[in-house]
Amino acid sequence: MTTKHTPATPLPWRVPITYKPSDGLELLGADDFCVTSFDTEECPQTTGDALYIAHACNSYPKLIDFVRSRAGRTDADALLRSLGEA
Repeated sequence: MTTKHTPATPLPWRVPITYKPSDGLELLGADDFCVTSFDTEECPQTTGDALYIAHACNSYPKLIDFVRSRAGRTDADALLRSLGEA
């Protein structure tokens, strides 16, 4: 079994709809707590990265529920173990 990793900031995470590129971009967790921030002037692609990170993190619990519904199958059990969820 590997270590289970959980976010210190509760889900769901989101990217604010409006922001000023000169101020950077924050990835926000539940209750608008800042998870991290990105310098969008230095790295303009970070907006897409932040959206992807939020989507992946918010989808993770659904993925685990789906895989758990197939428990007992070797591939499902192996995936759960590799994610620290078994």
